[in-house]
Amino acid sequence: MARFEEYLSVLAGDFTGKNVIEPDEFPQLALYADQVAEFFSSRLDLDDKKPAITKNMISDYVKKGLIPPPDKKRFDRDHIIMIWFILFLKMAYRPKDVEAVMKPFVENIESRFDEKFNFTELYEKLGPVFTAQSRESADRALATVDTVKEAIRETGVDDDDSIELFLVLTSIAIQADTAMSIGRNLLREFFAPEEK
Repeated sequence: MARFEEYLSVLAGDFTGKNVIEPDEFPQLALYADQVAEFFSSRLDLDDKKPAITKNMISDYVKKGLIPPPDKKRFDRDHIIMIWFILFLKMAYRPKDVEAVMKPFVENIESRFDEKFNFTELYEKLGPVFTAQSRESADRALATVDTVKEAIRETGVDDDDSIELFLVLTSIAIQADTAMSIGRNLLREFFAPEEK
């Protein structure tokens, strides 16, 4: 087994559900912005040197209408779960696209007439789905190695670790691009149709 295969296997195990927070791990009590930032910094590893979120970023989310204003400067469980969604959406979509996705939910929550959307309830049902999707993505990355090895065997090219790794990386990039293209098109069709 090539060194990169062993490393990929370790990564696949480490990354499965890595940043999916169990529903019961979200704070039950309302928190101040700095406490929310601390909560996410202790739970998320978004593969970056800077913190996952800061107090200023949370304030900016409120100003931009990505989350409803806090009650007496405290953010409840729904706020915190909304922030989790925003953090993941931000990794994949442009800031204005994230705004387009989140604003209808904020408008719903702030409406006196609509039935309120419950992010806590949604997350409690979808948390296990997110973990399963993470596992499927890791399994797909591992399966890519076998697919690449088979393709190399069929072409008769010298089986070289650097060629395998190059093709695995390319395959993973294609999978990511396909998923992102589908996501961007869905977003623009239903949340920002003027950009089509």
